[in-house]
Amino acid sequence: MSLYNDYKFTPRKRIRKRVALFFCITALLFCTSAFAGQKEIVFTWQKATIEADLAGFTLYEYDADHNPTGREFIIPYTGQTDFTHSETISAPDGTETKFCYRLDAFDNSGNCSDKTPLIDDDSPQKTCIVLDFAAPGMPTQFTVTVIVVPE
Repeated sequence: MSLYNDYKFTPRKRIRKRVALFFCITALLFCTSAFAGQKEIVFTWQKATIEADLAGFTLYEYDADHNPTGREFIIPYTGQTDFTHSETISAPDGTETKFCYRLDAFDNSGNCSDKTPLIDDDSPQKTCIVLDFAAPGMPTQFTVTVIVVPE
């Protein structure tokens, strides 16, 4: 009798293998997504006139083609006139990813200001940035040489 005939593939063993496969695939996906690059972006702005019922601001994110990504950040008003807000942005490693942002103000009655313009150039007022998650190129013509030192 061969070794293969003595081993029975029971339903219980089949379930264990499926569970193990599920966990392996889940771990692979988790580890792969953990390699996404992250950068912190700091936003600053001023509000010259503060209305009595100012409630906050909404920060909108756009992709490189100026299409909304669906990510919006609500920033409550806390009494200041100079504002700073930061967000951690993730993007796939190995790429340069462009993001653009717009901001508006809203009050307690639900009224919203116009959004700030998208400025996609190199001016100090630009609202589009390129996050560099691309690694530099691999060095080429790398060699190791052994030199024998006479005694």
